[in-house]
Amino acid sequence: KQALANAMAVEIQLNKDLNTARESHDSWQKRTQLARTAGNEELAAQAELRAAQWQDAINDLEIKILEQKDFIANFKKDISKIEARRFSGNPGLCEAAKAMDQAGSAFEAIERLEGKVLSSEAMAELSSKEHEKDRKLEELSKNEALENELATLKASIKKKED
Repeated sequence: KQALANAMAVEIQLNKDLNTARESHDSWQKRTQLARTAGNEELAAQAELRAAQWQDAINDLEIKILEQKDFIANFKKDISKIEARRFSGNPGLCEAAKAMDQAGSAFEAIERLEGKVLSSEAMAELSSKEHEKDRKLEELSKNEALENELATLKASIKKKED
């Protein structure tokens, strides 16, 4: 049953990762459009590449989630079959197994919390790295926009001087 709980925790984490990947993909798509609007095709191409990478990650995660769901469903069936064979004809043994399951669930809860903490820490680290890259891209985008505006102003001043 612990293995089943772990498999379910993996599925939950995969779904969280999928949501994060979708958000990142959408963000990079918006940056692609912003760069194109600003006329910076090089920056747009870089942002489009990142969006494509996130789309690949989304596709992979969706496949993994489907596989994990199938694994869990089959695992549940197998556990039910094993328990049915193990406890058939012995009600006292069935009660003892239920009592052990209840005692074990407290330990499982602690392990799940530990897993959540570790996952949260890993996601926070990844998120901070992603935010740093986002900040640099935004800086580049702002600098490019300022350079374009400055070139436009210089051109208008030059036309007035001529």
